[in-house]
Amino acid sequence: MASLLSVTILFYSLYCVNGQHGIALPELASKIGATKFAKLIDVASLGQPLTAPGPLTMFAPNNGAFSKLSPDLMKLLNTNMTELVNVLLYHVLNEELRIDNTTQNDMLIGTLAGPSIRINVYNVYIHQKLIHTVTTVCGKAVVSADNVANNGVLHVLKGVLFPPPGNILTALRKCPELTILTKGLIDIGLTDILEGDGPLTIFAPTNEAFKKLPGDMLQKLMSNMTALEEVLTYHICDGTHFTQGFRTKKYSDLLLMLSTGWVAVNVTDTYATANNIKIAYPDINVSNGVVHGMDSVLFPLY
Repeated sequence: MASLLSVTILFYSLYCVNGQHGIALPELASKIGATKFAKLIDVASLGQPLTAPGPLTMFAPNNGAFSKLSPDLMKLLNTNMTELVNVLLYHVLNEELRIDNTTQNDMLIGTLAGPSIRINVYNVYIHQKLIHTVTTVCGKAVVSADNVANNGVLHVLKGVLFPPPGNILTALRKCPELTILTKGLIDIGLTDILEGDGPLTIFAPTNEAFKKLPGDMLQKLMSNMTALEEVLTYHICDGTHFTQGFRTKKYSDLLLMLSTGWVAVNVTDTYATANNIKIAYPDINVSNGVVHGMDSVLFPLY
C-alpha cells in the first residue's frame, strides 16, 4: 500500500510540473480557444521553437482580439512573414512569469522579439467601491492567467500586442499626422522628458485637431512659448494610464497633468474619453509609457 501511495504521489508531482498532460504552449493556446494565434504560430513556423523546454511565458490573444484589428493590420500579418514573426515573438518571454496583481505594476520585461512589454495593475472602483483588479500587458487586459503547459505558462489577452516604435518622441516623429504637436513639444524643451525612462501618458492632438482651433489661435499659440507650454503640458501626465485603468481612482477619474490642471477620463464598453472628448486612437504602446491620439486639443477644466 505504501508503495502504491508513493507512485501516486510521484505521478501527481510530475503532472503538476509538466502541466497539461505534456501539452506545450502552442498546443495549449489552441486548446483553450486562442486558435487564431495558434494558427499564426504555425504559419510563421514557430511551433517547434515555442515547444522548446523553456520555461517560457506566452501571452496569447483570444480570437476576438484579432477580429478587432483593422484589415490593413491583418493583411500585414498575413503577407509579411518578418513582421508576423516579430509580432508573435513579442508575445513570448524567455522566462516563466505568473501574474501577481500586487507587485507587478509598471514592470518591464524583455521579450523574444527584443523590446520589453509593460505590465500594469489597476484596481477598478465604481461608486467608490473596489470592484476588481485588472492586469494589463501593454494595455491589453489579461482575461485568463497562469494556464500551465509543460514548457511554461500561458496568459490569455483581450488584445494583440505590437512592439513599440520607440519612446514617446520617436513615436510622435514617425507619425505624419502629429507634426504640429511634435514641433511644439521640441520648441518648449520637452525632448529629454519625452525620451526619458518615464513612464508618461500623453494625449496627442493630431494636426487636424490643431487646425480646428478657431481663428488665428494656432498661429498665436505656436508663437507664444509660455502659452504653448501651458497648453501642451496639459496633455501629459506621469504614470502609465492605459484606458483599462481609467476607472482606477477611488473618488474621481481625474489625472493630474504636468501643467496645473486635471483631465477627466472615462471609459465605456466601446470607447474612452478625455474631458468628455472621445479618444480617437487609444493605447498606443511606446517604450516609456502610452500615447492616446486625439482629434481635439484639450483645454483645462474650470
